[in-house]
Amino acid sequence: MSKKKSTSMVDTYVNIITSIVGVAASQTDGVASVTNEAGSPLSNIGALRRGSRSIKVDIINDSVTVEISINAYSTSNVPELVCRLQENVKREIEKSTSYRVKAINVHIVGVVFTA
Repeated sequence: MSKKKSTSMVDTYVNIITSIVGVAASQTDGVASVTNEAGSPLSNIGALRRGSRSIKVDIINDSVTVEISINAYSTSNVPELVCRLQENVKREIEKSTSYRVKAINVHIVGVVFTA
């Protein structure tokens, strides 16, 4: 397989895994939004694939490292939220792909206060 084709396939998998991460995050209690700025949620999952830095996926050999930036609700217990998010993301990636998750780094960039 040529290097160009190999790179193209990795890019495709990165996009797929980015989508999986975004959906898993949006389904995790306590996550207000996936974002790259405090208080500024992404409007749709498509935005995750268009150069956004809110979710970064690296694939090396058969393992995946994920960096995700979120806004959390003020009522969330942060350590529990991060643990739930990491578990959900890992489960969904490993269920949906042949990759193993090496690390999931969560960055809480903002807090959302509810009335």
